[in-house]
Amino acid sequence: MLGIFGRRGTIVCPRCLSKVSVDPNKPKETRCTCDYLIPMMYVRDYPQAMPVYIQMFGWSKAGKSTWLDMLRLHLYNIENVWPESFTDAVTQIDIDHKQILRTERLQGRMPGATPKKDRDQNQVYLNLVKHMQRWGSRFLVIVDHAGEMFEKLDVPVKEIPFLVGTPTAIMLVCLPDMYATGKTFYEVVQIYVRALENYGVNLKKANRRLVIVFSKADLITSLPANLREYLETDDLASILPPYSDRFEFTDMMLAEYLERMARVSDAIRNWVDTSSVEGGRSGLSLLKENNIDARFVIMSSTGQDMSTDGGKVELKPRRVLDPFFWALEFQSRDR
Repeated sequence: MLGIFGRRGTIVCPRCLSKVSVDPNKPKETRCTCDYLIPMMYVRDYPQAMPVYIQMFGWSKAGKSTWLDMLRLHLYNIENVWPESFTDAVTQIDIDHKQILRTERLQGRMPGATPKKDRDQNQVYLNLVKHMQRWGSRFLVIVDHAGEMFEKLDVPVKEIPFLVGTPTAIMLVCLPDMYATGKTFYEVVQIYVRALENYGVNLKKANRRLVIVFSKADLITSLPANLREYLETDDLASILPPYSDRFEFTDMMLAEYLERMARVSDAIRNWVDTSSVEGGRSGLSLLKENNIDARFVIMSSTGQDMSTDGGKVELKPRRVLDPFFWALEFQSRDR
């Protein structure tokens, strides 16, 4: 998948994925044809820190923005597990948002609904995560889209370039909210598949990868006991304030963690296939029919029902890093 990583002397625009030539004499003036002025740090470190693109797909209220915020909070505290690792905010909007994460989010004040915007109006969040075990240094490239853009079969894919231009997407599915609106698991998978087909993607050959995240999993009453136990026992969540625990997350520990993630993914797939998840079996069949390599995650960005508490709460995020680890694993294979 050379296209999203560019060639010698070129980089890929983090907003629209167009290839951009870099003038070595004027790296600070690197501007894409979409009129995005590409940050100097991204231009300079691109060859050593290839980007990992976080393309979210999911309906409104699935928790996309909350997960992205909690993911970044974890990464800003990544030194607590990898002593040489740290996360840099690349642009001013990232620096400003970091302050919001350190104050409002840690106090339990969650983001509102993401407003719908055209592609060129969307802000690009760029974080440089340095010296991770296994994956090294990577730019984390995030554009958050409004859930209403994914509500119908005619998804405006031209406004969401990551969806077509990168082989991996992360789909958030909130079963409690889905059931309340009469929707099914099959329908969200169907919209994803049709969006790619309508844009001319040949799914039989494209080797698409999908990380399917059951968000707000602490509120899923039908979750099997073994999966609930996995959700609730997340040592990595303790790296956040107020605890800020430090422990060495060695190569072996990470390898064992990823092996367990794979077993849990299989268990979630089996639960979707054999349980009362509406549209579960047909959704799995649609994924298989279209050659989409899917992995499954259960996660809770807050660890509690935020809709009934308007006050200050202590967040208890669980398994927030699992979707990110799957995205790293998948996109590492495309280099």
